[in-house]
Amino acid sequence: MKKIFCTLCAGLLLFSGAGQAVAEEVSRIAAVVIDEPITTFQLDQRFAELRAVQNERITRREALNMLIEDILVEKKAKEMKIEVSDDDIAAARRDVEQSNNLNTDQLYAALAKEGVSAEMFHANLRRQILRNRLVRYSGMRSNVRPTDREVNEYFREHREDFRRPSSFRLNTVGVTFLGAGGKEKAVSQMEKIRQRLLKGEDFSAVMASLKNTPGVSSEQLGKLATEDLHPMFVAAIANLKEGEPSQVLVSSTEARMFYVVERGEDEYRKMDEVRPEIERILAGRKSQNVMGDMFKELREGARIEILLKDEG
Repeated sequence: MKKIFCTLCAGLLLFSGAGQAVAEEVSRIAAVVIDEPITTFQLDQRFAELRAVQNERITRREALNMLIEDILVEKKAKEMKIEVSDDDIAAARRDVEQSNNLNTDQLYAALAKEGVSAEMFHANLRRQILRNRLVRYSGMRSNVRPTDREVNEYFREHREDFRRPSSFRLNTVGVTFLGAGGKEKAVSQMEKIRQRLLKGEDFSAVMASLKNTPGVSSEQLGKLATEDLHPMFVAAIANLKEGEPSQVLVSSTEARMFYVVERGEDEYRKMDEVRPEIERILAGRKSQNVMGDMFKELREGARIEILLKDEG
């Protein structure tokens, strides 16, 4: 990718006259980091990728800063002979799958719903692995390891975050894309069902009124222990009261919704169960601080020129 972009930049510098006007419509130089240019094409691409995940929360200036950091990290990693292999990325992907209780196809399907392609996901994994290794090999890794005291304090202060119902009695409703005549119609149909339930209509009565509607089906799932449910489903129903429907969940073939018939008694997860989760949260926070210090140091030692002054 770097070679392609460098070739593009070099080509832009060779244009003159009418050709230059055409080239500027395609791409300009947004910034130069040490000796490597960042084009507006790269910036627009990264900005679009970030917006797909973070919606309105990202600015072009922030996207440009991330590109600058990427180049600084790449150069420092090359200097320290740090590399990331395809096997490393595959292992990181498997960790994501395992932590979310998903297989590979389910993971990619979930990412696609968020507007994230497999290529974007793999590139992000590589960047994250490279940054983590740079922190570790730079001798700063010990600064991100949470202590027992920090873990215990977090557990005590966020006790309510680790409360969950012991069980649910659930019904579920599905509307297939094929039966409804497309994804949008299926989601719209499901949302109408949801609104009827929110207004207090009886679940059985609503389903009876839709028994001849193409693509609509319902099922009584009965009583299920929380640990038997997919984490995604637990998250969707965790805060619902009895008699409330979940938000509409969209898969690759259908729109689906859960209806809470009955909630079991709430229970608190134990420290031994949540310790790895807390350690990841605290280590992530510390890593951000350590990386911030690292990027500040890298920036201070590098020649960086921002050519687009309006990238706020």
